[in-house]
Parts: sequence; C-alpha cells; structure tokens
Amino acid sequence: MSDNLKNNIDVVNVDDEEADAINNTVSIKKSSESNENDNRGFVSRLFANKRILLITLAGVLIFSIGGSFTYLRYRNKDNINQTDTHKQAQIGAEISVADGVIEISKDNVYWKVAKVSDQVKEGYFIKTDATGRAIVALDDGSSVRVSSSSSIKLQSLNPGDIKVRNLTGDVYTRVVKSDRKFSVLVEEETYQALGTAYRTVNKPDSKGLEVYHSKVEAKKLKQTIPEGKQILQFSSNKDLQNKVIDIPADQLIKDEFLKWNLEQDKNSSEFKDKLGYFAILEKSSTPAPATPSTVPAPTVSGLSLSGYKIEKGVRLSWSVGGLSVPKGFKIVKSLSPNPVFGRDDAVYISNSSQVSYDWTIKDGKTYNFRVCVYDGSGCSNYSNNIAITAPKYEASSEPAPSGSLTLIHAGGNSFTWQLSGSAPYGYKLVYSESTKANPSYPGDNPQFFGAGSTSGSIGASSGSYNVRVCMYYKGSCVNYSNQVTVNL
Repeated sequence: MSDNLKNNIDVVNVDDEEADAINNTVSIKKSSESNENDNRGFVSRLFANKRILLITLAGVLIFSIGGSFTYLRYRNKDNINQTDTHKQAQIGAEISVADGVIEISKDNVYWKVAKVSDQVKEGYFIKTDATGRAIVALDDGSSVRVSSSSSIKLQSLNPGDIKVRNLTGDVYTRVVKSDRKFSVLVEEETYQALGTAYRTVNKPDSKGLEVYHSKVEAKKLKQTIPEGKQILQFSSNKDLQNKVIDIPADQLIKDEFLKWNLEQDKNSSEFKDKLGYFAILEKSSTPAPATPSTVPAPTVSGLSLSGYKIEKGVRLSWSVGGLSVPKGFKIVKSLSPNPVFGRDDAVYISNSSQVSYDWTIKDGKTYNFRVCVYDGSGCSNYSNNIAITAPKYEASSEPAPSGSLTLIHAGGNSFTWQLSGSAPYGYKLVYSESTKANPSYPGDNPQFFGAGSTSGSIGASSGSYNVRVCMYYKGSCVNYSNQVTVNL
C-alpha cells in the first residue's frame, strides 16, 4: 500500500471516530432532551394531578360544609318543632278571680302582683296574702281555687297529666271529667281526681284531703276516698291520721272558704248540677239571719256598696252601673259616717273588674265604709255609706309586726317599700308638710294599704312633703321607715 493511500485510510478512520463521537453526542443530547421532556411531562402531569386533587378536596369540603349546614338546619328545625310541640302540649291557664293581694312568680324568688286575665304557665307559683283569694281557670274548664294565706305551684300543665302542688294552706279543685289525669300533690302524697271536686290542706297541724263530689284516689295510701269523706295524711290529733272519716256536717256553715266555693259552684253552668256533698250540707244548713248591713242602700252615683262581718274582719262588695273605672277604686273607712279619701283610711283596688274585698279588722269597733272611683289623684262618685261592727281582736292569737321598712320614692306621689320582717295587718303611708319632720299616725295624713302591699300613693296636691311608711297595729303605727322628702 502506498503512503498516500494509507494516509487516506487514516483520515477516513479518524472521520469515522469523530462521526461516532458526534453520533454519541447527538444521542446523549437527544436522550437528555428526551429525559428532560419526560421530566417536564411528569411535572406537568404531577401539577395536573395536584390540581385535580385540590379540586376534588375543595368539592368534598364544600359538600361537607353544605351537608353540615343542612344537618344543623334540619336538626335545629327538629328542635324548634320539638319545642313548639312541647309548648303546644301545655294547657292554657289564667287568673280568673283575684280578690285581695295575689302574687305570681316564675321562680319562687321574684314576685309580681297578679290581676284578672294574667296568664300563668307550667312551673309558675301563685300565692295569696291574708286577705286574698284566687281562681286559676284552665282551658279544659277545670279550676283551682286558692284560699287566703295559701300557695300553689303549677307543676305540670300537660293535657294528659295535670299536676298542681299545694305548697301551703287550702286549695279547692273543681275538675271537668275527661280521660286525662288530674292530681293535686301535698308533700309526698298524690290525690288524683276521679271526676271531681275536692279540697286539699297543707298546714302545720294538718295535711290531707276532703272530697265534695265523686271520689279521689290517694296514690301513696292506695285508697279511694268517696264523696263526703276526708283523710288526713298528717294530723296533730294522731287518732285521725290516715283514717277515712265523715266530713263534719256543720263545716260548711263555719268555713268561709267552703261557703265561697259553694257559691262559685252554684254560679257555674258546668258545676251547678254537680254540687255533691255541698247539696246535702246546703239542705241541712239553716242560713244565718241577714244583718241590716247586708242589704245595700239605693245606688248613689252608680256605685252600690254592701258588706257583713266575717271571722277575720269585714267583707265588702259593690256593684257598678254606668261608670267608667279605668284606674280602679278606693275603699274608705272611718268611725264617722261618710268617710272621704285623702282624710280617712283607704285601700286601693287597682283592678277595675274587682268588686269585693275583705278588710282585716279585729278591734270590735263599728266602722263606716264607702267605695269611690279613683282617677289617679282623687276620688269621685262615692257609694252609699254602710256601718259594720268588726269582730273583737284577741291579743293572744295575733302576732305583733316585726322587722324594718325601707321607703323609696317612685315618682310623683307614688312610693314603693321593702319589708324585712312581718307586717300582718298592713301599712300606713303617712305624710306631712316638709316643715314638719317624721310624720306619724295617728296625727298626720294617712293612707292605708293591706298586708302584702309593696307600693302606694299619697293624696297630696302640689307642695313639698315628708313621707314615711309604718306597720299598722292595734289602731296605731309601729316600726316606721326612713323619711323621704318630695316636691310635687
């Protein structure tokens, strides 16, 4: 081989190696590019997958939130419906009669004075003072009548199972017969009506039941008590305890609360033909002769007043004819005829539909009474004058007032007071001109307010006055409050 040819072959060989190197470089570059493209595709796919994942998660979250709101909305709706159902399941009740001072409370702590047509609900407490009586009318036609110095709790107003707890004193229950249960509870005993009128008693010396119509089941004793019978689950006389005995035939004549209930039943279209044991007592009773004061004099200025003596004082009642009475009445009392509001003792009756009042007096004196229309500051349209002799006070049976009073000016000629203690005979709100300090009774201008009252007003016109409230006792005053000076 010639040198030139050999050189040509070397050249060719060198070119082939370079070509291979170039090819390898190109291949590596292509591989690198391919890998890079694959990586980019992977990243793109990865980001795409993340977007899908995020969209999916967002959808699940939105669905969950929406589902939660829907659940809560329907759950709340169910709760509301359950609450509404519970409310609808309670039978309605209201104060249909409020004689004297009646108070109601939702919690047995904070009380307010009740008036006719006030609604009362399940769990409410109702109490009367020494002059008060109340009737709670239920929507089914039944009624619960609360005597003076007594209290109850409307424990259940479920239409299928009504429960009233007799906390203190006397309670007379008139039940309209139906398929539902109706019970009055005294301590641990439950007295379930079987169609019925009955009185329950919860006093320190006696606790039990008297049946006046149909029969009553004593659940704990597992006994059915028939009409005309009574049973005492507790008595200071151990011989009477847990024994079914006759109700004394003369009890209706002596018991003012029972006589009042007989009159209520006789005046009711629902109960007048279901008097039961009352009818027997009424036939066997000889009515007491009427006193002259029970016959009202001719109507004067649209008001006619009548009254008579009762065990705790004087019972007054009046009729109204052709008069507007938006702010109630004043009953005025004096030892002299024709008493006048602003000068003589007075009781304020704020309920214009109330037409009776028991005034607690036990001093044996003869008093004159009139009733008048109150206009917010004075009186007009006085009734006829009647004179009634009060029962004689027995010192041994009457506790003296005790404690202290705090007087607060409520604006204008109105005042409120707070009692820490006991004032069983009511209050005197007394006032004098500001030139005289510490007004007192008797002597200065008085306004009388019954036991249980917490507010009142003085009958003064424009001027400056000193005012105090005190506890009424035996014709005078004890335990005076602080003095308040007002400018009217």
